[in-house]
Amino acid sequence: MPNNKIKKDNSSLLRSAGPFLNLGTELVTPIILGGLIGSWIDKKNGTSFWIIILLLFGIFIGFYNFFRTIKKYNKD
Repeated sequence: MPNNKIKKDNSSLLRSAGPFLNLGTELVTPIILGGLIGSWIDKKNGTSFWIIILLLFGIFIGFYNFFRTIKKYNKD
């Protein structure tokens, strides 16, 4: 019986922590994609400003997603 209770406690903990396990990916993915796409556009056009613009945009989107997720689950 005690083992059953421990398993239930662990599964409820993982279920409640699930949305927060994805936060790192939500933060880093737009930054990396912005840098890669900006670098590709710069190489293709011979420019050097798209990487900075898209990297900053990726940082903004990453932090926006991060704080939106925290705010959403902090209300509950």
